Amino acid sequence: MKSIKNIEDLKEFLADYEELKKLARSLHRLYVNNCNYGLTPRQEKRQERLEKEVKEIAKKWGLYVDICSDPRWMPLCLHTDKYKL
Repeated sequence: MKSIKNIEDLKEFLADYEELKKLARSLHRLYVNNCNYGLTPRQEKRQERLEKEVKEIAKKWGLYVDICSDPRWMPLCLHTDKYKL
């Protein structure tokens, strides 16, 4: 993980963390809709865009992300080990 050396880095990390929480909520809603009704092409594109954004934020901080599209579980799992499940 990228080290946080000063207050600006901490503020940036916390802003990204809050953004990840918003993205996780949006993805979870899409996963529930997909499970119950299926997604429209527009929703599928939105899901792909959100997942890409999550991966970019995780990469920025040197983290790995597991995306779980099962609506019964947490949609995102961040960790520092590439092979951790």
